[in-house]
Amino acid sequence: MPKNCYGVTLYTQELRAVRGFYESVLELAVTKEVEGESVTFNGGEILITFEERYLKPPTLATLHFIEEDVPHFCKRLRMQGFPIREEWRDKVELTDPEGRIIVLTEPPMA
Repeated sequence: MPKNCYGVTLYTQELRAVRGFYESVLELAVTKEVEGESVTFNGGEILITFEERYLKPPTLATLHFIEEDVPHFCKRLRMQGFPIREEWRDKVELTDPEGRIIVLTEPPMA
């Protein structure tokens, strides 16, 4: 039986735009890149790989991240003119360049 999921691969038709979003907006570090084919980000506990595939539709998924300070994160996005889909005190929803929903939530209080 599998113990832990260590990564996910999503298909994209806009590799350059997707790379820019995850690197500049979400500030994820690129761990591996095959120019024009794929890019992998360190998502904390999981690796997120985007592969460019023109014959398949983009993979639509919702990605969830922990953000220590959601209000500060939202303030930074607004200053950059980046659209926010939904915003609450401890959670925010964005969309990436292909419409995937990105949810950032503050960690639960211990």
